[in-house]
Amino acid sequence: MIVVDIYSVLIWLFAVITSSLGLVIFLGSKTPSSRAFLIMLFSYVFWMTGVGFLKSTTNVDIAEFFARFDYFMGGIIAAAFLYFCLLFPEDKKPNRWIAPALILLEIVFIPLYYYGLIICNATLISGIQRWGWHFGPLAFLFDLIFNGFFIAGLFILYFKYKKSQPGAAKTNLKFMFWSILIALIPAAVVNTTLPRFGYQALNWFGPMASLGFVVLISYSVMKYRQMSVKAVAAEVFVLVMAIVLFANIFIREATLGIMGRIFIFLSFISISYFFIKSILKEAEQKEQLKGLNTQLQDLNDHLEQKVAAQTQEVRQAYEVEKKARIELEELDKAKDQFILATQHHLRTPLTIIKGYLQQFLLKKAAPVDEEGRLFLEKASTATDRISALINELLDVSQMQVGKSILRREAVNLRTLVEDIFDEISSEVTKKHLKLSLVFSPKKEDNIVSADKEKVKEALTNLVDNAVKYNQEGGEIKVKGEKFSHPIEKDRKFYRLTIADTGIGIPPEELPRLLTQYFQRGKEAQKIYTTGRGIGLAVTKNIIQAHQGRIYAESDGRGRGAKFIVELPV
Repeated sequence: MIVVDIYSVLIWLFAVITSSLGLVIFLGSKTPSSRAFLIMLFSYVFWMTGVGFLKSTTNVDIAEFFARFDYFMGGIIAAAFLYFCLLFPEDKKPNRWIAPALILLEIVFIPLYYYGLIICNATLISGIQRWGWHFGPLAFLFDLIFNGFFIAGLFILYFKYKKSQPGAAKTNLKFMFWSILIALIPAAVVNTTLPRFGYQALNWFGPMASLGFVVLISYSVMKYRQMSVKAVAAEVFVLVMAIVLFANIFIREATLGIMGRIFIFLSFISISYFFIKSILKEAEQKEQLKGLNTQLQDLNDHLEQKVAAQTQEVRQAYEVEKKARIELEELDKAKDQFILATQHHLRTPLTIIKGYLQQFLLKKAAPVDEEGRLFLEKASTATDRISALINELLDVSQMQVGKSILRREAVNLRTLVEDIFDEISSEVTKKHLKLSLVFSPKKEDNIVSADKEKVKEALTNLVDNAVKYNQEGGEIKVKGEKFSHPIEKDRKFYRLTIADTGIGIPPEELPRLLTQYFQRGKEAQKIYTTGRGIGLAVTKNIIQAHQGRIYAESDGRGRGAKFIVELPV
């Protein structure tokens, strides 16, 4: 015999509400954590249903069955909750022995419930609850398992929340932690703690705590997609209407009368409003999608025509660019030929002038006074300077037009660098510079195939700059090493690094250092006013002619510079 009152209806109504949340999660997500949560949630629903029947029945045997049943479901809830906490929110399954161990533990407890070793002897009590019970000799095992699993699960959620980065996962952990806490504390107090002290009259109140739990979880599902659940308006509407209609079954029995029916009517109107609003919004989105599909179809229909038109435009632009490029190449060739011809016609008469001046100065009996000889010597020096400048210009032009022929041979770069420093040793000594040469002691490790004279000219420019623009008492470090190509491992290169502690290179000058002729930095111009800025251009062309590369590094003004040369072996 069942006696239904308002409290029984509320317990079962909250069970239906909680079941509705479970169905939304079941339909909206298939993640491992959502499945574990469903086991816990539906165990919670069975427990609430059992609490309702325990309160409503008038039969002592049925009351004793549901008392044992509720404690059994409580154990399942605790085990499912612990497993859920291990999964959530990463959805990474824990050690595979944990789930079987939890299931085995619950199976072991079944005979303990059946034989009354945990719960036994239902008894009538006064008040709303109607039925109480006695505890068996092994009831402490339930307390240990139930409280231990829940405390462990809450600690796991808390530590995951603390360690997680701000974002959706942290928000979901926060909602889950507080919603579980809101549902757990009242239920744990009135359904497990107080009964252990002999007070069982509030057993019916535990399921009421599920309302706050359902509200918080539902909010996080709709707003933050808790457990990756996708809830749609139609699902929610159907489930809520099922709840309302379920409640209507008991309206007469619960004697809510006209007020209950008004409440149901208003609930239906409110729910219908939001449902219709969501349908209208969905229809609007469909119209927008239809418009986008129409535009996409139009684009597809005219795509070939547009591509053909744009291809024609590109082809025309390419023809214009090709014509301009050919004209520029012809103009560049003409310019190079003009430069070569001009240099040739300048160098020939200068050579003749220089020869006559040297012959005149070398004559001991020359009828020239000291002042006249001084003038002639200055003219000879100026002629040497102009001749050197023309030779440098000719080197640059020859590299540009491909006139320079490389005479490759096996070159020992260590020996070459040492020879260069021997040639400028007077300048090194004059500035009290410290030299550091780091090379492999094995001769074969320093050999490259190159034009010895050209490479020497290039390296001399770099070493000369390292000496010229260094500070008094500074340092020059030269390091040579072989290395493999980062992708083509069978290709070997030789890297030569020339580092100094001189004036450095400002960041704004570094990108154009090796790209513009006759462009020297302001600091370099102050120190060496007669420099022409051609040396680095010649060096770059020589290195590139050898299929190598050169680049510079510097931390800024006054912090020295590095020039790195890489040549294929």
